[in-house]
Amino acid sequence: MNLAAAMRGNFDATFPDLRSLPKDADRVPGRPLGELVVNGLRACGFTTSDVQYEEPFFVTRCRSGERTYPILAYLAYSDDTGPAWVVSCQRTVGFLGRLLGKSEDRELTTVVEAIDDTLRKDGRITDVRWFADPPFDPFSQAKYDTSPKAKS
Repeated sequence: MNLAAAMRGNFDATFPDLRSLPKDADRVPGRPLGELVVNGLRACGFTTSDVQYEEPFFVTRCRSGERTYPILAYLAYSDDTGPAWVVSCQRTVGFLGRLLGKSEDRELTTVVEAIDDTLRKDGRITDVRWFADPPFDPFSQAKYDTSPKAKS
């Protein structure tokens, strides 16, 4: 299952001037993307926390079944072709748990499918690419999937 979506998005990728920021202000771009994800998940019926700035990410926690998933939204980089953004859902069952037969696939699948649906419906977002893990440079990689369920 793919848990990280990389995309091009028309969000402000400008880093603020740190000298003029108040203490609790965001130090990196990305809050609008995080808020988009939260609003989309809530529209799909999920219970989520508000977006929190946990440097360098914007994080929300989404409840699905018995589990609560951390979801990160952030600017991967900005280059001549525009900003590359990432939304990544984190597993709660680790490798050992999966070896012992625990599964979270049903709960996790519903969350990442709702994220995919939210991203694709927003006109500011283009070129959504899915990966099993957050890529360092998603737009230089030849292999990617077009949905959370697809496998390369």
